[in-house]
Amino acid sequence: MRCCVASIFEMPYEAVPHFAESGDCIAAMNDWLRAIGIPLRAFDFEYPESSTVEEFVESADLWWWIGVVRSALFKGTTHGVVMHGSDVAYDPTPIHPVRPYRFIGGIVFVATNPVVVIR
Repeated sequence: MRCCVASIFEMPYEAVPHFAESGDCIAAMNDWLRAIGIPLRAFDFEYPESSTVEEFVESADLWWWIGVVRSALFKGTTHGVVMHGSDVAYDPTPIHPVRPYRFIGGIVFVATNPVVVIR
């Protein structure tokens, strides 16, 4: 998740904490966003298996988001990929052996105060 968040916010990955180590990845991500002054809030969601990624993205009006897939390299864990609409924009594990990706969830970033984001 760390590399995906760093990619979306155009930061060096060393500047982004290991959210998964906290036990509550989303809460840790939101605490970090607030601490560094980014007026966004992270929300996680389950991916509806009945729709294609294109249908889902269109219905949810997603632009930049993190897709969550089951890791093919480490059993029982998940893996994040940066999504731009329905396209994979960045995969921190470039040799991910399972394609097409099978999404099980995702993380979106929502403005807590749209006026601040626009400025």
